Amino acid sequence: MGTPRFPSWLVPLLAILAIAPAGYFGGPELVAGILIGAAVLIGVIVFSTQWHSAPARPPQPTVHPSHEPPPKLGRLIAGAIALRLVGAVIFNVTKFNRAVAPDSDGYAYYGRMIATSWKNPSFSLEGVVGYNPRSFYQHLNGVIYYIADINPSIPLSFLNAVVGTLAAWLISRLAYSLYGAAAARRAFILAAFYPSIVLWTSINLRDAWSFLLLAGSLLAAQALRERLTPTRVLLLLVLFAAMPFVRGYLLALVGAGVLASYLVVRVRRLPAALATLAALTAFLFVAANQLGVELSVDIEDRLETMERMRNGLAYGRSAFDTSMSISTPAGAALYLPIGVANFLFSPFPWRINSWRQIMALPEAFLTYWLVFHAVRQMITDVRSRLPDVAVQLFVVVSLTCAYGLVEGNEGTAFRHRAHALLVFIIFAAASQVRPRAPVAATAQSKWVISSDQLMSGKGLNGG
Repeated sequence: MGTPRFPSWLVPLLAILAIAPAGYFGGPELVAGILIGAAVLIGVIVFSTQWHSAPARPPQPTVHPSHEPPPKLGRLIAGAIALRLVGAVIFNVTKFNRAVAPDSDGYAYYGRMIATSWKNPSFSLEGVVGYNPRSFYQHLNGVIYYIADINPSIPLSFLNAVVGTLAAWLISRLAYSLYGAAAARRAFILAAFYPSIVLWTSINLRDAWSFLLLAGSLLAAQALRERLTPTRVLLLLVLFAAMPFVRGYLLALVGAGVLASYLVVRVRRLPAALATLAALTAFLFVAANQLGVELSVDIEDRLETMERMRNGLAYGRSAFDTSMSISTPAGAALYLPIGVANFLFSPFPWRINSWRQIMALPEAFLTYWLVFHAVRQMITDVRSRLPDVAVQLFVVVSLTCAYGLVEGNEGTAFRHRAHALLVFIIFAAASQVRPRAPVAATAQSKWVISSDQLMSGKGLNGG
């Protein structure tokens, strides 16, 4: 008889049960300590294998994604859109959107003010508090008010339903290019039906558009790492250029992750990598000057800015760690593990004090499972194929660390977490797929799908 094995779902469940009492008695600091200790232990176990006298067995190549047909997602796509459309009606009619995201009504207000200024040139927007002349989404609300003279909440919720589903499909397409059809299908299911992602893409918020730009940028950056062409550079720069008009700081976070990914590159691709790195760096600094994106290299100045952002978010009953300071490098380093724990895993069961947190708690447990499997896959990929997953890996680290530092309450952390979850989903979906039987390597049998297929769609649509 073979050695008994624990079910895969039992390990994260035991981890959850172990962390819950630790957090109850010791607070988030103890939870952060447990997470750090676990990360160090895993790192020692993983990398100690490199020091053995016997060489490690190289990973066996799996069936290349382009050699298998893409998943058929038609019904899932229709179901994802239908779910969001139904949710849009329910959330707006019951005013649930106002309870969980008051700024959904705020966008409608700005849209009415913008439409009024277009119809009446004498009306000035200078006195409208919170109006952003660069905000794409505020002006999109204005377009609906201007054309139809109706509240744009439901129409834009319907539009966001389609945009959010498209973002999930892009995540699935990226998973297909890296891990194959089975991972792509799982990635789409997770990205399209994850509860909070469904919520944020079914109401009048800009999140669906930021998800779309994030997923598109990851896909474009992945293709660009494989092959440098003017078209790929232009596509990535266009997606980057759109970010400041949807969610400004996203450009800094995603851009930093993409740039950092070029620290890991194959020698034969080094010239193309250096050219790409120079182009992206120049673009980001131009964006910083022209679009007001903060890319300060002064660490203390940047940390002080993040401290002000965090203080502005630390309000209400769900605020946490209000006495912590991140305005210095030492303070930020000490708080980072605690902030990441709060960002990824709140609300904790021992801190429930509102009906919103009760509703969010089941997803919090789901997130524990997701992050566990994603990190497990990341460790595997770091050991065997780091250059192929460097973009996704560095971007999710950038997002998680930055959000972990600036989040001040569980409500905003719960909402912003979706950006990181979209990237974690790619890895988590791959960890749940059993590798296919090895095949003979060919000239095109690499870990990453060919750039021509990735960008043209060949192989994704069956040829």
